[in-house]
Amino acid sequence: YENIKELYMEYQNVLGSKIKIHFYLPPAISFLRVHKPNIYGDDLSRIKRMIVIATKTSHFVKGLDIGKSEIGIRGAVPVKENGKVIAVIEVGLSLKPIIKSFRNYFGLEVAILLNKNYPPIKKLFAHTKKKMVSESLFLYLFIFFEKFFL
Repeated sequence: YENIKELYMEYQNVLGSKIKIHFYLPPAISFLRVHKPNIYGDDLSRIKRMIVIATKTSHFVKGLDIGKSEIGIRGAVPVKENGKVIAVIEVGLSLKPIIKSFRNYFGLEVAILLNKNYPPIKKLFAHTKKKMVSESLFLYLFIFFEKFFL
């Protein structure tokens, strides 16, 4: 932890947001959450599909990921020894600061529409009082240019 803590803090300062760096042992056992080093050992293979895929295929996996508490952009890189995956490193960033950046730097508004019946989305919103906008929304990313609405 001490070896990566300084790099982690530097990235947070550059991005102006809390990134998440998470080390896993196969298939998806939490080894070190750099952002929460006291929590480890839990098996996340049921909810961290990207990690399981990176472990099974030995390939880098990236994309939009629905975690326990948020939706973010993540990348997962397998670490191999003698051709065998011995760990996976995941780096992620919540969509909140990305959406805020679009607004602040480009004058753009972003809306993310989610299908509330998709199991990971259902689980994400199960413990919140936030209401979904519609019964039949699919996962799309819409960028609205303010200049079109002036």
